[in-house]
Amino acid sequence: MRVEKEIEIARDSQYQLMPINPPKAEGLDVYGFFLPSFEVGGDYFDYVLSKDEEGKATALTMTVVDVSGKAMRAAMPAVFTSGLLLAKMKTDLPDVILSDVAEPIFNRTDKRTFITCAIARFDMVENHMIVANAGHCKPILKRNGVADFIQTPDPKLPLGFKPDIEYGAHSFKVKKGDVFLLYSDGLPEAENEQGERFGFDEVPRLLEEIDTEILTAQEIAQEIKRTVQTYSNFKLADDTTVICLKV
Repeated sequence: MRVEKEIEIARDSQYQLMPINPPKAEGLDVYGFFLPSFEVGGDYFDYVLSKDEEGKATALTMTVVDVSGKAMRAAMPAVFTSGLLLAKMKTDLPDVILSDVAEPIFNRTDKRTFITCAIARFDMVENHMIVANAGHCKPILKRNGVADFIQTPDPKLPLGFKPDIEYGAHSFKVKKGDVFLLYSDGLPEAENEQGERFGFDEVPRLLEEIDTEILTAQEIAQEIKRTVQTYSNFKLADDTTVICLKV
């Protein structure tokens, strides 16, 4: 009973690290969810708003994290990483954040542990997106009905591999109607009853099949959630986390 209680506390603590509701701002349409495969897991997501001196939202920074391993072994590094990221997300650019947290994560985590992380910053004033990726699933952009992976520059090593690493970033203009997706590998690696994986290349195809023109970001995310749950018969092989932004 004591172990079960401790696991329950760990699960509640993990959920409290993640936002209950998406940030609210004029013209902002974003939604995220987390589906654990065990009582606790290694996935983590967050999104925070940056505001100007008058309190007007100027940027949205989003991140999805995936710690190697499962259950408590993955949950504790996820908690540690969440604090490092949150301290920087309001002010720093994605590539700067990843470069700055690389050393403390390397020094304070088990050497068998690695952490993949994708961070994106949406400038709501300039309609501009900056994306940096530390070994995580490639983000996806859907535009004019076509969805494709966003390529980011090297290095693409996960956090925890090296203490001194300078990550790069990819930037681009966003347009009205664009849909941007961050997700963990629990989505493409979902397995059906025959042991067949959903597949990485199927994720952009899934986004293309969803009528994103009429649906909100929350409705798009819920369609993705239903798809992965149905495909896996509600038996997730890994944590599944998604953030959907509709411009």
